[in-house]
Amino acid sequence: MTAFNASVRRTDGSMRLDLAGDLDLFALAMFHDAYRSAVATSRTGPVIDLSALGFCDLAGQRALLRCRAGGSMLVGAPAIVQRLFELTGHSELLSVDLRSEALQPPIHDPCPVLASAVLQPV
Repeated sequence: MTAFNASVRRTDGSMRLDLAGDLDLFALAMFHDAYRSAVATSRTGPVIDLSALGFCDLAGQRALLRCRAGGSMLVGAPAIVQRLFELTGHSELLSVDLRSEALQPPIHDPCPVLASAVLQPV
C-alpha cells in the first residue's frame, strides 16, 4: 500500500490536480478536499492527472467518475487504472491522447475469460 497524495497547481490558466499513491476508500476524504480546493479556484473542472497512481479501487473510480461528470478531464492513466476502467466499461472517459500507456508495461490478465464473465460493464 502506497500513501495517497493529492496536490493542486495552476498550469496555463487552468487548475491541475495531481494524484499519487493508492486512491482507495481510505483516501477519499483527502481526494475530495483537494478536488474542492481545485474547483474553488477554477472556472472549469480541473484536469486530474492520474499518472502517479499505483492503485485505484472502485470507491476511487466512483469518485473520479463523479469528477468527470462535473467537467474534469482524467489524464495520464497508468495501465492498472486503465484496466479498471476497461473492466467496468468506462475506458472511453479517460483522455486517450494523454494516457501514459507507453510508459507502463501491459497488464496480463491471468484469467481473461473469468474477468469478462464476472466483471461485465454495468
